[in-house]
Amino acid sequence: MTIFALDLNDSGLRLFRDLEVAAESPGFAIVTQSQLLLGDAARREFRLHPRQANNQFWHRLSMDPLAMRGPNVANHADLVYRHLKELLDEAAFESDDELILAVAGTTTSDQLGLLLGVAQELNTPITGLVDSAVAASIAHPVPNRSVHIDVSLHCATLTTMEADTELARRSTADVAELGLSSLLDAWVNVIADRFVTETRFDPLRIAETEQQLYDRIYLWAEEGAHLAELTIEIEHQGSVRRTGVSAKALVEKARLRYRLLDRVLDEGTSCILSHRAAKLPGLSEYLLASGHAVTQLEPNDVIAGIRRHLDLIRSGADALRFVTRLPCATGTDAPASSLPRAAPTHVVFDGVGIAIGDGLTLTAQTFADRELGPEFPDGQIQLLNTTEGLVVRARSGTDLRLNDDPPDALEERRALRRGDVLRIGEHALLLIRVDDGA
Repeated sequence: MTIFALDLNDSGLRLFRDLEVAAESPGFAIVTQSQLLLGDAARREFRLHPRQANNQFWHRLSMDPLAMRGPNVANHADLVYRHLKELLDEAAFESDDELILAVAGTTTSDQLGLLLGVAQELNTPITGLVDSAVAASIAHPVPNRSVHIDVSLHCATLTTMEADTELARRSTADVAELGLSSLLDAWVNVIADRFVTETRFDPLRIAETEQQLYDRIYLWAEEGAHLAELTIEIEHQGSVRRTGVSAKALVEKARLRYRLLDRVLDEGTSCILSHRAAKLPGLSEYLLASGHAVTQLEPNDVIAGIRRHLDLIRSGADALRFVTRLPCATGTDAPASSLPRAAPTHVVFDGVGIAIGDGLTLTAQTFADRELGPEFPDGQIQLLNTTEGLVVRARSGTDLRLNDDPPDALEERRALRRGDVLRIGEHALLLIRVDDGA
């Protein structure tokens, strides 16, 4: 018997076996009278078949009928059934295995009930149900009050948590305009306008070229949006059209939506970003510039939290409870897994990411046209990859701080982590990690 865990987020559902992702698939579907495509296969044809396309079925989990019916598929719940079955089959889930669900706190009781019914139809025992924000955040030191931010296809979910001896969910809220689909639409429109201006060709008027454009932007966002300049090529009828756009222009477009967070975040909020939210270009920098503290989570933090508190989360199919609080970590607690905390790979300033490689000396011109100014300590700060991880070296007297910690905090820290902020005078440089194939 194996205990699996499903991180239920339709931007990329992840089914874990132990600490490894056994199956992963985004919540896209193409439904025709004779065929059903799901996941990445559907995403790659999503703009080619707009009338048959659906990426709302997890978000709107219900018995609402589909506009286009397919083989044994008539409503949103049917699509959830087929998609979940595909994930379970890919992960080699067997009849005596168990499944724990990590879901957003905004999931309604009706949706949970319907999902449990789908699992029952699949003969899949659900033996645990936990708030994904609490599970992912639990292994990290957290302040008395924090807000976890996650992003799915159609909204961002903000989960307010309080910590004492336990980390407990207090409230949740959705921001619809910060869904990944809305952000992709905004970025695509920026680039489409650039194509029209420079080549007099509108890629959004033809399904095939629209799909090419969305594929390129989707990949850019999935890879962490670390390129300073994005070159887009569109092929149509033997001709190739090309344009370029700066990452800064795309970040500026996203910031118009990030400002919506100002309405729901109190001043100086401690924000905990899921690995999905951490990849959104410019979001961490926007929050930092707005006076908030930022912690970036790793992709496997949710499964690490589940494994750590498995006895508290696992409740059995006959007495299932929704776990929304877990004991806080203490200094003597063992980590949930032996997974290493991966070192940052890039340093970001004003929407431009620079690869660190084996080492990087920071100068006033490191970030191309985003000059740091004459007051920047030119060449006096180095980032170095060592056997202990990524470290920073600075000449004596350099105005350098880590996050919002006192100046001597850098001397106590052996290695820098993803999400750390190097504060050099008035400048804030964010450390991120970009994984190949992310």
